Amino acid sequence: MKNHKKVNNFGKISILVLFTFASMTITLPLSMGTSTTEADPIQVVTSITILQDFVQEIAGDQVEVYSLVDGNEDPHTYEPNPTEIQKLIQADYIILMGREDLEPYWEGSLKEVALADNPNLKIITVMNATMEENDPLLEGINPHGWTSPIIAKMMVENIYAEFQIDANFDSTALDSTYNAYQATLDTLYQEILEFKPQVEGLKVVLHHPSMMYLLNLLGIERVAVIQEKEGSEPSAKHIQDIQQIMIEQNISIIINQPNLDVADVAQLARDTNAKIVNAIPLLGMTGDNNDLIDTYAKMIRYNLWALVNPQEVPGSTSNIPSYQIEIIFGSMLIGLVVLFKRHEKS
Repeated sequence: MKNHKKVNNFGKISILVLFTFASMTITLPLSMGTSTTEADPIQVVTSITILQDFVQEIAGDQVEVYSLVDGNEDPHTYEPNPTEIQKLIQADYIILMGREDLEPYWEGSLKEVALADNPNLKIITVMNATMEENDPLLEGINPHGWTSPIIAKMMVENIYAEFQIDANFDSTALDSTYNAYQATLDTLYQEILEFKPQVEGLKVVLHHPSMMYLLNLLGIERVAVIQEKEGSEPSAKHIQDIQQIMIEQNISIIINQPNLDVADVAQLARDTNAKIVNAIPLLGMTGDNNDLIDTYAKMIRYNLWALVNPQEVPGSTSNIPSYQIEIIFGSMLIGLVVLFKRHEKS
């Protein structure tokens, strides 16, 4: 798995330098939070692509939206570049999930330097503690609530409420697009309920805990998660324990998150003759059906499709787990050494 990058003083200085550089490249004076002209879209920056889509669906052509983290990046290890910092300097809004574990870069240093250069930047956080559930596999809170359309509706409502009190928005048009999108989310929820019988009784192992909320809606039992902590490699013992669980409970599906390091997942699948479901929790990724997943609605529908279209793992398979092969090989090597020593003595 990718290493989690702690925000330290060096990172803070680096971001400050980038902000200074970005500020110098802007040739026109920009006063953040001032009213835009009728022809100018309101500038919005979001932390992840899910929020980018929500904003676009709610506000349409009244906004121009940029996501800091694209679908192929890990939000937990993201660091801003000069282009992204320029976007923040020019933005009217930044929209965040609001959970520290998801956006460590913001609370670490980016917020301080962003507001220093853009003091009127409006900050919207879309999640709160009431939207989160405890994850028994993590023994803590799981912050990835957006994979449930029920929680997505709450997030969309929070964005809409802030936009509605901003005089720069056309409130009539905003009402229309907001209501239409809430209807789309209701439809997605109904589709999930209708799909649920197709995965009745399914048990799975997860690469990453991000799909918990969708799987809970579907009644899919999660028996283990490979990545227990963000940015940390699973131990050999943890992988062995999961292998044993999969064998004992006859689990043949691993739900993978393809924007992370997938080596452990692929090897575990080979060792247990399991198939992989490449689930997508962020927008901007391409699914196994070769479609670009660029909207939230596409993401939910793709993940339903992927659950009943698991993929074979490339490479040879073996009925003997890799750790058992290592033990067997080690025992054989010790045996050879013992025989050699006996031969020397004779």
